[in-house]
Amino acid sequence: MNQALEGMRVLEWTTTIQGPSAGAMLTDLGAEVVKMESKETGDPMRKSTVVSGIPAIGPDGVSLAFSWLNRNKKSIAIDLKAPGALDVVHRILRKSDVFLTNFRPSAAARVGLSYEQVRDINPRLIYAQFSGMGTKGPYGAIRAMASSGLAVGGILMIGRGPREGPIPGDHNYGDQMGAIAGTQGILAALLARERYGIGQKVSASITSGALWVHQTNLAVTCLTGKEFVAVKKTRAPANALIGTYRTNDGKWIAISMGGVYSEELWYMLCEALGRPRLAQDPRFAKRQDREANNTLLFRILQRAFRKKTRDEWMQIAKQYDLVIAPVNTLAEAINDQQLIENQYVTMFDHPVLGKIKLPGMPFDLSETPGSVSCLAPRLGEHTEYVLKQIAGYNPSDIEGLKTAGVVA
Repeated sequence: MNQALEGMRVLEWTTTIQGPSAGAMLTDLGAEVVKMESKETGDPMRKSTVVSGIPAIGPDGVSLAFSWLNRNKKSIAIDLKAPGALDVVHRILRKSDVFLTNFRPSAAARVGLSYEQVRDINPRLIYAQFSGMGTKGPYGAIRAMASSGLAVGGILMIGRGPREGPIPGDHNYGDQMGAIAGTQGILAALLARERYGIGQKVSASITSGALWVHQTNLAVTCLTGKEFVAVKKTRAPANALIGTYRTNDGKWIAISMGGVYSEELWYMLCEALGRPRLAQDPRFAKRQDREANNTLLFRILQRAFRKKTRDEWMQIAKQYDLVIAPVNTLAEAINDQQLIENQYVTMFDHPVLGKIKLPGMPFDLSETPGSVSCLAPRLGEHTEYVLKQIAGYNPSDIEGLKTAGVVA
C-alpha cells in the first residue's frame, strides 16, 4: 500500500526533540528521512538515558527516547567543518524535497547552510527552520529549549498567580507542539510547491506551536486584555460539572458537562445519578444557580460518584450519553482498548524486546496509512548508501571522503 509522502526525501540536520520529532512524523508518512549527524558525537539525544526521571536506556545501550524520535530514518555521519563536506551536503540537497533544521540561523550560516546560502542550489527545496522562540525579535539569537518557548509565550503562567509562580515540571511536550506546527507548515509548503512550482522557507517554533494549542485563551486575552487569573486552591473545581471525581474503586473519572450543553446534560446527569429531582432543585435548576452553589454541588457529586466503580460509570456514560472519561495513568492508557483499537498505541516487533507497544500516529489515513518499520539507525549506518545512491559518489570518491575525515 502506498504512503502519503512516498517518494519524498528529507535531509534532517537536527538534534534533541523538536526537530527529530518533525522528521519522525514525515518518515511515518513514507518520506525517506536522512539524518545528518556529527561524525564525532552524533545527536546528543543518543546519550539521553533518563526521561522525566525515568531510566530510559534500551538493551542495546541506546537511549529509548532517541530510538523513538529517530525511527525509520537513515543516518549519515559527517564533519561539516571539513573541506569538501559542504559539497556532500549540496549534492544531497539537490536530490531532496525538504531540508529540516533546528540549528540557529547563525550556526547554519557558519557552515554554509542558511536558507539564503542553499535556496539557489535547489529552487524547489522546502527549507524548514525550527526554533525555540522564533528566529526574529530580541530573543531570536538566544539559545532556547522547550521551557524557553513556553515561558515567553505566557503558557507557564496560565491560571497561575504571583504566589504560585510558573507551572513546574519537565516541559518537553512543548517540543512536540513545535514539531506539529512545523510539520503542518512543511506539508502546506509541499502542497504549494505542487500547485505553484515554488520552494520556500517554513519557520515554526515551540512558542508558535504552544500559542496555537492555547489559541482560545490567547484570543480571549487579545480581545479583552485580561489575564487568566489563578484559581483559588480549594478541593472544589471552578465549575463542579467540569472536573475530576474519585470512584468507588479508588480510581478517577473526568466529567465535562458545564459548557454550552450544560442545561441538557444537567438533566441527563441527574437521571444517571438516580436523583432526577435534583435537576429541579432551585439551588441547581439553572446554570447561574449551579454557579452560585458550586461548592455544595461539588460535594453532592463527590458522594454520588463514590457509589460506583470507574468501569460502572463508563457504562452509565454510554447509557445516558454523558461526557465522562476514565482518568488513566500512562501505564493504564497504553493498555486501554480505546487507545489500542484507534491505533493511538500500536504494536512494534522489536529485534531484541519482541512485541512492544509504541505511540501510534495522531491521525489515520484510510488509503495511505503511516507506519513504523524500524527504530533509530546506528550513527553513520547509512553513510555509504547516502553517498552512493543519493549524492552519486563512486566507491573511490567515498573512500577518499572517509580518509579525509569528511564522513564516517
